[in-house]
Amino acid sequence: MNESEPIDWSVVSPEMASLIHSQAEKHLTAQLTSALASDQRATTFASILASISAAVLAGCAALWETLEGASLAAGFTVSISLLVAAIFGAWAARPIDFFMPGARPEQFAECREQPLAQVLGQLSEIYQHDIDENEEFMAGNQKALRLGLVFALSSPILGIITWHFAT
Repeated sequence: MNESEPIDWSVVSPEMASLIHSQAEKHLTAQLTSALASDQRATTFASILASISAAVLAGCAALWETLEGASLAAGFTVSISLLVAAIFGAWAARPIDFFMPGARPEQFAECREQPLAQVLGQLSEIYQHDIDENEEFMAGNQKALRLGLVFALSSPILGIITWHFAT
């Protein structure tokens, strides 16, 4: 919906308003499903990488006396890079205000005397706002997860570079 031009819902048929509202509700439902799946991926990503980071760090600590300095530096670099990736994953899975489909019955108190097309149209406009806000949240979380993936995938390379320059 174009925000610069308000829609005159009085000229829209109830059937068309119902169709528009139904499609907006389906879109919000699909966004919710997608966001929940993304949160699951981000949570799994963060927990696995945090565990690997801790294991690498524990290995470096356990072998502190026997490893050469370059190997320790490489291990610490890999561990830190994986931890940063895990933090990005956790950020992507953080709780956010997410708009869901549906409305509370109390929201209809003031408009129950209005024509159905008008009410459905107003709800559709609210849904459009909610869809736009959800897309912004999801885009930000996707960016954080991608950054985490970059750190995770680059951690071995950073470790090798660190080892190379430390020798």
